[in-house]
Amino acid sequence: MTSNPIQSVLIVGPGAVGSMLAANSCMGLSGGLYPMKIRLAGSENLSIFSRLHLEKINSVGLFLKSNIKKSSIAKPNVEFSPSSEKADLVIFAVKVFDLVEASKMFLPSISSSTIVLVVSNGLGVSEKLDENIDRNNCFRGLIETGCELVGSGEIVQHGESRLELSPNDAGQSCCIQNAFEKIEFFFQNSGFKVSTCDNSRLSEWKKFIVNSSINPLATLFECKNGDLLREPIIYILSELCSEIQQLVDSEKLSIDVRAKVLKIARNTYENQNSMLKSFLKRRKSELQEFTGEILRLAVSNELHLPLNKFLFNALRIIEDRNKM
Repeated sequence: MTSNPIQSVLIVGPGAVGSMLAANSCMGLSGGLYPMKIRLAGSENLSIFSRLHLEKINSVGLFLKSNIKKSSIAKPNVEFSPSSEKADLVIFAVKVFDLVEASKMFLPSISSSTIVLVVSNGLGVSEKLDENIDRNNCFRGLIETGCELVGSGEIVQHGESRLELSPNDAGQSCCIQNAFEKIEFFFQNSGFKVSTCDNSRLSEWKKFIVNSSINPLATLFECKNGDLLREPIIYILSELCSEIQQLVDSEKLSIDVRAKVLKIARNTYENQNSMLKSFLKRRKSELQEFTGEILRLAVSNELHLPLNKFLFNALRIIEDRNKM
């Protein structure tokens, strides 16, 4: 058991992932050995839905429905804007394109001893944090659980609570190792199955290839993740994985793209992914950060990935039409 465990947690981002983390963390409090405060915060420029969502949680709680455990109601502390109250652990669960602004906005909650965990999807995400945040205190977390906001104050979780944790590339000092163990201990006590990876780049790429295959293809077909496993879409998914495998190989990464993607599609069978949600709600999506990044890296590696290019252009047409 780690000494001086985390007792104050601030989760920045009241979307599906942030809400799921808050709900599971609160559930872990009931059997915990230490007092703990879980804060779920939004930015100053909250969308109407996010404000209604936080207001519902503030008044009646956060309802979590899961297909593998009992439904429950969690009561995290709700914050509608940044505060100066410090936290032992700050978790950024915002879209990657909002990370720079969010990390700057919540600087007052981060002290010199605060541990920072980034669970946003994308590559090189930790580099997008505000420069005033000490990189020695930063860690990377990849959520391997499907979750959806189905209404204000209501979230559905698909599959087990899973997290892959990796340190920042700042070294392996005693302080870094101690902070790493604190995060691991916190999530384990929140009901998560935690795996660790010493190579943050490899860990990040494993999640990136999933987001860059499942998310855009399911968005194009407007289907759940599991529907990609059905004929004839699975043949398109397999070809997409083959193209991404070329990029992974050129980056000298040991990842079986197709095996990884199919595994996640099965584990999140009922999940409607975040990109599809963004398209349906006519909000900004992570298309540029996923498929757009695949194409930018393909150019750097002198690769021709026609299916990825088609997918990107098709979704750009839909995205532009949604803005009209």
